[in-house]
Amino acid sequence: MNAEFLHEVAVEVLAELDRLAILEKLERLAGAATQMAANPAEVSIAEDFANTRRGLIEDLTHESMDFAPLWQQALSDMGAWDLLGIRLANAIDEIVTRNQVTPALIAPEVVSLRSDLLKFQDLFERVHQGMEGLGIGTASLEPGAAEVAILIPRLAVSNTVTELADEFRSLTLVLNPFNEVVLGNRPPLEVHEIASSDFTLFVRFAPHVAAVIADTLFKLLLAYDVILRIRQNRDQLRNSGVSEDVLSHLAGEENRIFEQKLDEIEVAVINDSVVVNEGRRQELHTEVRLSLRGLADRLDRGFVFDVRGGPETEPGEEDGDDELARGVNEALETIKSLRPRILQVRLEGAPVLELASGDRAGGAADDGTGASSEPFNGPTATT
Repeated sequence: MNAEFLHEVAVEVLAELDRLAILEKLERLAGAATQMAANPAEVSIAEDFANTRRGLIEDLTHESMDFAPLWQQALSDMGAWDLLGIRLANAIDEIVTRNQVTPALIAPEVVSLRSDLLKFQDLFERVHQGMEGLGIGTASLEPGAAEVAILIPRLAVSNTVTELADEFRSLTLVLNPFNEVVLGNRPPLEVHEIASSDFTLFVRFAPHVAAVIADTLFKLLLAYDVILRIRQNRDQLRNSGVSEDVLSHLAGEENRIFEQKLDEIEVAVINDSVVVNEGRRQELHTEVRLSLRGLADRLDRGFVFDVRGGPETEPGEEDGDDELARGVNEALETIKSLRPRILQVRLEGAPVLELASGDRAGGAADDGTGASSEPFNGPTATT
């Protein structure tokens, strides 16, 4: 990650800890647990512990902010992700459940959790102070701006410059059709930033386009979840001794269901297109379908996507500026509402999706088995 992104993560985590007073509530919980262990017969003390725990769990579960996917990844790499939000709530519940017979052990374990979280708070405070001292800001967007961020796993490009460059070109082919659908043209994709450790590309889009991409990603993730659950059920059946002939039929059902979901997403994208020429709309159907496959394939291979918008914009002084600003702000609000729902995390294990080679563009070689030996990259031309 770059310095501005790290600074923004630090600022937001510090704000989260301060807003919910998590460290103070953990300290109160540990104190209540100590009192309960020392006075096991006191009902009022047990009730105080239960109420303190309940309030903290509710805050962590319902009031904690939804960190975007790339933030989740960054915080996970730092070791801080499990100490925030519902993961911290689950850790507290696990401690209490495990030590119901030995309540004297609850307080030391809660104190240990608090100590770990305090360590990260101190680290983030030093990051914030250091960045401010060096004049390094955060990666926040200006009013009315929007961007799509794509985290590219190093293994997906073999950690080579050549394959990374190819992936950048392929992403252009996958993403640019959304520009034409919404704007009626295909402006060059503007790179806002490029970061590592894993390669992360931040691309500027008009807010209306970014909102359509966010909605598309959300729907793809819902479709992917359906396929993943079917695949898990199929694995359970295999472990139960069901024959491969029966299982192969289920595999065909997976493909059929996913194709049906792609049909629905494709129609929804094209229906709202500003392109009115019927011939061009038909061509866009094909290109959008290929783009959907390109996005789905990348989700399946562990790419992480994030879509975010800046603060609302203010109208200018020209005629029509009020309506223009209103449209931009509505798109930004759509992005804001969808962003926490795009909770895609890097997937473990082998890819789940099987995309037919006949629909795979980009020069992928067909080995004659009906599956391409190369990942699907997207449309081969922008027309």
